[in-house]
Amino acid sequence: MPVEYTDGRLDVADIRFLAVHSSQLAHQAAVTYAAAQAKEAAQVAEHIARVEARWFACASASAAAIAEYEGRGQGRRGRKPRPWRYHALHYQVEAVTQRQKRMQRGRPPKTEQPQDSIR
Repeated sequence: MPVEYTDGRLDVADIRFLAVHSSQLAHQAAVTYAAAQAKEAAQVAEHIARVEARWFACASASAAAIAEYEGRGQGRRGRKPRPWRYHALHYQVEAVTQRQKRMQRGRPPKTEQPQDSIR
């Protein structure tokens, strides 16, 4: 907002407002706000769990999924992608070594090396 000082110069300054709820609806607004925060926190936690549950065979597939999560990929059903609006979510690609399950029954021989897969 433009501000004029006592010496006559004009400058642009930020103005901050403080809103104080002083009505009978203040308690209801606080409860509604807390419920909205809890709902949004649950949505973020569900998204993180869904992201962590997905495994990819190569780094390029995981990079494409990250682009989709961040809103740079293709949207669904012809719509624009919708990134998170209020939260900064950061993703990274990690290689995880996991032991493969044996297909034969019984105890493996001592000479058999365990098979690992990288995801």
